[in-house]
Amino acid sequence: MANVNIKAASADEQIRQILYPYGHRRLGRTPAAPDIRQWAESRLPAGLALGDVRIGDLLDVSEGDVLDYVNRHGFDPRSVREDDFDWIPEVFWILEDGARFHLFYSERGTIRTTGWFASRQDARREMVRELMRAAKRQLQMSVWGHPNPIPGAKD
Repeated sequence: MANVNIKAASADEQIRQILYPYGHRRLGRTPAAPDIRQWAESRLPAGLALGDVRIGDLLDVSEGDVLDYVNRHGFDPRSVREDDFDWIPEVFWILEDGARFHLFYSERGTIRTTGWFASRQDARREMVRELMRAAKRQLQMSVWGHPNPIPGAKD
């Protein structure tokens, strides 16, 4: 890995990239918004590629930082909704169901449950973990391809 000066990004800028709706990016619903790979590449000095730096050099905020931001500003509603369920596709939901909170993903008329939680804060924490993993996985895939290559598979 190169020892380089990467263009600084504020914690809020990094967090907005993590919280930006990956599904919308993937589906081309917001073509004007750069994906996290483009954002990361824009921070590199000339002549360097993403493979020359560590993901931690690009994203150095913690889950706690992201969760604090979400508690102050909420999630991007194009990515995570916490209001009444209305079948918006390709969105994560955190909804109260009795004494528990249901975290799930809606896609093409089906629901994929991520988990049930005792509090909204616990559900938010798990959602932040998932979004952070997704952002890092997307950066990893843009550099090295599939994060878990199949043994023996041909390129």
